Amino acid sequence: MYRPARARSPAPGTISREPEVFYRQFGESSIDFDLRIWLAASDEPSFLAARSEAIIAVKEAFDEHKIVIPFPIRTLDLPAELVARLGAPKTSTP
Repeated sequence: MYRPARARSPAPGTISREPEVFYRQFGESSIDFDLRIWLAASDEPSFLAARSEAIIAVKEAFDEHKIVIPFPIRTLDLPAELVARLGAPKTSTP
């Protein structure tokens, strides 16, 4: 099983216990998972720093393995009158 949390050494303040990855579901254009890391401290600044480091580590691992995070694309269908009032160029509709 691919474990994205193994990208680099643990963040400062983390306990040297293996991170846990739980795959939850297939999303609309994703595989959703939870990542658990273990902290030696319980204060919020330590939590925020460790979470940030974990996200950076996962992103770096994804980049290294050429895994792209898909971002949804939304299309706005505006009435032609509104487009004309806004001065936007017209596009053809299918």
